[in-house]
Amino acid sequence: MTRTPEELSIVCPIDEVPVGMRHEGPFVAFVVAGPLDFSLTGIVSRISAPLAQAAIPIFVTATFDTDYVLVPAARELDAREAWLAAGLGVDT
Repeated sequence: MTRTPEELSIVCPIDEVPVGMRHEGPFVAFVVAGPLDFSLTGIVSRISAPLAQAAIPIFVTATFDTDYVLVPAARELDAREAWLAAGLGVDT
């Protein structure tokens, strides 16, 4: 959940979205292996670049220990292929 003065965003399972609420999805969430040290830089850039090249939209969110990259469920296999082609490991 993220709250700003302009909005409240909640990431939740698609079947838990109240009827009539504006939403996107469904998504598949990929977890970046962590925990990640705050001194690390460029992680999201390295992960998102192959997806941008493949025209795959993403939603990124983070916790204290790691990052999550959400891709549209219909593009899950495309995302996996893009990451593998870029030399990034993807757990199944």
